[in-house]
Amino acid sequence: MDTRLFFFDIDGTLVPSESQDAPSPRVCQALEALKKAGHKRFLCTGRTLCDIGPNLLAQDFDGIIAGSGACIQLDGKCISHRCVPLPLLRKVAQLMIDNGISGVFSCSDNLYYVGRGKQLPWPLPRLERPEDVTEALGIEKFTAHLQRTEEYSILRDILEPNCEIAVSEDRLFYEMTAKHVTKASAVEILCHRLGRSPADAVAFGDSDNDVALLRLAGTGVAMGGAAEAVKQSADYVTDTLEADGIAAALIHLGYIGER
Repeated sequence: MDTRLFFFDIDGTLVPSESQDAPSPRVCQALEALKKAGHKRFLCTGRTLCDIGPNLLAQDFDGIIAGSGACIQLDGKCISHRCVPLPLLRKVAQLMIDNGISGVFSCSDNLYYVGRGKQLPWPLPRLERPEDVTEALGIEKFTAHLQRTEEYSILRDILEPNCEIAVSEDRLFYEMTAKHVTKASAVEILCHRLGRSPADAVAFGDSDNDVALLRLAGTGVAMGGAAEAVKQSADYVTDTLEADGIAAALIHLGYIGER
């Protein structure tokens, strides 16, 4: 059987950003049709595991790539876990605290607020000092929420040599993982584990952290609402999330039939 490995970003692709809802009924039907056809389906998200709610997990994916590639689960078991080095995290935390920059340090079990800057809308536990960041937390990724684009210069010298960096279109939100830890590198690990090639992958995404993934996959699909750089990295641009772009692409590409 000519089966494929399907990788789905969450925010802006399966559901609206920060939503804990299930995908739309049409997209859920499309995901179920893929399963019945024998394809494997994976979440591939910047969210860490603790931030993936039950409505998404209920779709019974074959595995999860979380934390922008830091954590890989296959059939419910962790097969790879790559954290940000502790010395780097503490240096970043100190810079954020000293310069009034807000950030979130994320692991599989929790999210933590670090720094003193832009007010964030989530009631997160705080890490008040660099020493509060410990190896035991297992931080997989961290973010910086800037108030002015110029603030990035404070972090640039430590981030660029040591991290993979994804940035929003307005350049006020930065997401970092350890060097060489990306969604694309995680897909390579998972494909190797399954004895498959990235050429067998079909990937859906909409953000900067999806660009390398869309280029790696045999078929990269950008959502209609994606940034222009993301669209240019894709083999196909589908409809928007609101117009059930995932279902539309799967039909257009011939992986499922019209319903």
